[in-house]
Amino acid sequence: MIKTVVKQIGRLEWKLRQSLRAGSTLLAVGVPDRAFGFDGGIGDNLLCSVVARELRKRGESRISILTGYPQLFWHNPDIHSFLPDSGFSRALLAQLKVPATYLTYGRHVIAERRDVLPPYHIIVEMCQRASIRGEVEVRPYLTLTPEELKGGRLSEKQVAIQSSGMSAQFAMNVKEWFPDRFEKVVDVLRGRFDFVQIGAREDPPLK
Repeated sequence: MIKTVVKQIGRLEWKLRQSLRAGSTLLAVGVPDRAFGFDGGIGDNLLCSVVARELRKRGESRISILTGYPQLFWHNPDIHSFLPDSGFSRALLAQLKVPATYLTYGRHVIAERRDVLPPYHIIVEMCQRASIRGEVEVRPYLTLTPEELKGGRLSEKQVAIQSSGMSAQFAMNVKEWFPDRFEKVVDVLRGRFDFVQIGAREDPPLK
């Protein structure tokens, strides 16, 4: 009983913090013209940066992102604001009559742990769902500070490599390229580059 009450209080506290963040953000920077989000992992959220860039190229500058990963957009010049991905944020935007769209690029098949993808690039599909027409650049945008770039530089010639994605929040078998193949890449290029393995502790280690 006590544990249940504590959990409920924790959820209410989290919702209150999210509500205060959303309200204070809009008070500080103003109301956006449009808002977008992606109910997915960190990579899916980063793809929202493409939509913001393409809209900015088309003259729209007050774009807000609904996200649980605000650090991805801290220094992005294409994004007017980022709001917590919460029911309160969506309700607040609805009251302000700001269109909020959740982007996607396919239909997820839970039993098979895979997505049914469109016949063209997933970024193109996302842009089309955001009513963007015409040519688009199929690449995400991550803006890093000089300090962040310096902090991530461990050697002069480095390559980041990940042996598996099965520890991801939304793991899918069809995204695996298998650790033994990555190991062959490392073995061939070891003398030319320093490899930095990223990912989870449970991922198969590369030599």
